Amino acid sequence: MKLAKKEAMSNGLFMKDKARSNGLVMKDKGFVPKVPKSLKETGINDVLLEDLIFKLLLNQGTLSGRQVAHKLCLPFKILEKTLQGLKTRMLVGHRSTTGVSDFTFVLTGEGRKKAIAARDDSAYIGPAPVPFDQYLISVGEQSIIKESPQNKDLMRAFSDLVLEPYILETLGPAINSGRGVFLYGDPGNGKTSIAKRIYKCFREEIFIPKTLLIEGQIVKLFDPQCHERSDRPEERPATYDQRWVHIKRPAVIVGGEMDLSSVEINYNPATKLCEAPMQLKANCGIFVVDDFGRQRMKPEELLNRWILPLEKRIDFLTLPNGIKVQVPFDELVIFCTN
Repeated sequence: MKLAKKEAMSNGLFMKDKARSNGLVMKDKGFVPKVPKSLKETGINDVLLEDLIFKLLLNQGTLSGRQVAHKLCLPFKILEKTLQGLKTRMLVGHRSTTGVSDFTFVLTGEGRKKAIAARDDSAYIGPAPVPFDQYLISVGEQSIIKESPQNKDLMRAFSDLVLEPYILETLGPAINSGRGVFLYGDPGNGKTSIAKRIYKCFREEIFIPKTLLIEGQIVKLFDPQCHERSDRPEERPATYDQRWVHIKRPAVIVGGEMDLSSVEINYNPATKLCEAPMQLKANCGIFVVDDFGRQRMKPEELLNRWILPLEKRIDFLTLPNGIKVQVPFDELVIFCTN
């Protein structure tokens, strides 16, 4: 455990320098994605940005420039030049003025053709994606092994349960290892209740992208069922890149419904949309496999699939275009079984 933490710390200066060059910033209180000041700092190209604008206007009909910026989670100053360029090329038109340096935009006939072609390529409409290299930096800076819960943190997390002192004494080192935890016991003895509360030991909150751009593929990452938004009252949206969302450390819990497709990128051929697998959503948090052995696959199939991730903290996923990518496996995995 000490070695793992030393390795993480030794990469700290490199990660910070690379983060600054990619339009990110780390503050004293932790990692914070900086608001981009140019299209280059967003990490996406003008073709992708235009396609997002086309599909948005095709779906909404008419929108002001600031409304487009809000829906794409980008500063209006970045979009202003792009929208003007589309107007010059007669792909969008002005319906009316809506304020200083802003107009209501609508697709022209040629712009509508572009929008339909973009939609046929991918039906995704929403926040502009975050490049995968920026995501990798964020995981390294917000790794779960960098937070070491103390005894008081465990007491707070399990305050609503009555547990023998030796249980917390055993759980503490296991949680701090940042590796796998195996909870075994008779049915009804509280294994699941303990597992579901472990994430409360971690006090830090993290940032994750709403969507990722991986080798040209847009992958949806933020999932309200797995991620809980931060409720800190002092948080101000304008202080960080709105393509990211501020959440509590993830707690992904799966049961008997889990199968091998759950740990691979889920691709919908009809909409051409990609959904991140469960372990990617759990990065920098915990992943609970409840009732281990009752999934829609044999236990050895899951363990064989995760031999490398559990040991090396990396995983390999295959994109719809056939490209394999290495992704971080930075989570505390908890197996519960009787």
